[in-house]
Amino acid sequence: MTTRSRQSLLALSSALLLAACAMGSTLDEEGGGGAGGNTGTSSSSTSTTSTSTSSSTSGQGGDNTGGASSSSTSSTSSTSSTSSTSSSSSSGTNTCAHDVCTAGIKLTMGCGDPCVDTVCLQDSFCCDTEWDLLCVDEAVSFCGVSCGGGGGSPAPGDLVITEIMNNPSGVSDSVGEWFEIYNDTSSPIDLSGLVIRHQANDPQAVHTISQTVMVLSGGYAVLGINANTSVNGNVTVDYQYANAVNLNNTADYLAIETASQVVIDETSYDQVSGLDPDGKSRSLNPNYLTAFDNDTDLRFCEATSPISGGTDLGSPGLGNDNCI
Repeated sequence: MTTRSRQSLLALSSALLLAACAMGSTLDEEGGGGAGGNTGTSSSSTSTTSTSTSSSTSGQGGDNTGGASSSSTSSTSSTSSTSSTSSSSSSGTNTCAHDVCTAGIKLTMGCGDPCVDTVCLQDSFCCDTEWDLLCVDEAVSFCGVSCGGGGGSPAPGDLVITEIMNNPSGVSDSVGEWFEIYNDTSSPIDLSGLVIRHQANDPQAVHTISQTVMVLSGGYAVLGINANTSVNGNVTVDYQYANAVNLNNTADYLAIETASQVVIDETSYDQVSGLDPDGKSRSLNPNYLTAFDNDTDLRFCEATSPISGGTDLGSPGLGNDNCI
């Protein structure tokens, strides 16, 4: 099921729930439930959230018979939610497969994070099928957690591979290879703990970023084989991965993943596309700075700006050149 269709279903469910509440309210009024003016209070209590309903019901006193009846469903929901949250909290352990800010396999209610319970009570897909990006968004909305740099792992699409120097000419590949990452979120992201994968089908072709590398919102970070500007073509490298990562000259795959192998962004290139730069970086068109548009060579072109103090062309750590 796509995110778009899931959103439509959630919207439809919300509409049906509101209609059901309205019908229940009408029936209560016709049945004369509640003495005096308490019938209107009962209807209002039904349309509030589960927690608010429990509070309102206990505060009405014994003369609101109709109100107690119409709010019984919401009260039951509140009791269930409180029970599951208390159960997970009292255990003191977190057995969740991953945090709520990471898209991945489905999570389990009662695993130790109350936010999982909150989201899954509203959207069972997240605990029945998959914890996808919509579930992450719901965690932000329902629980007030900060994702995409504020806490937890970056979500798919938060980072974008925007530039690749896989074949320098002014210096050798062994010291001059690098690639650039763009932060497409509104918060800073620390790359520490994320994984660079540089061959699609080789489980050994990975490297874990071992130090803090903060990428500001709308900013760039350069990851390279050598951070010494005197030998690498005068490129300022924010993180040196040394010989742990190698970029093939003709065709290759490159990805940034979480420690649990959730792909944040990936791209591949191949000289058969017609893009085969030598001494020039593969530069993503700045009009397409998304993790969707950078999957292949289609939106890339040869860099045209000279690297300051170097001999090759590229814009490491800066906005890319326009593709002509």
